[in-house]
Amino acid sequence: MLYLVVAIVLILSACFLSIEAMKNGLGKKRWFFSGLVFGPMVWPMLNVKKQMLLRKQSGSGVVFLRA
Repeated sequence: MLYLVVAIVLILSACFLSIEAMKNGLGKKRWFFSGLVFGPMVWPMLNVKKQMLLRKQSGSGVVFLRA
């Protein structure tokens, strides 16, 4: 029973990470397989990668204001 719950969590996190990667212009397969292997622990790494991509595209002198 525990294996089934772990498998479901890994598959759901892999699908979620691949969707978030597609929305932000990152590699879909890379994030799907990392989510499948490591589960929800990859979510902070995806957020860091999104921020790095955003800063690379806009430059380092831009200030982002978040509401």
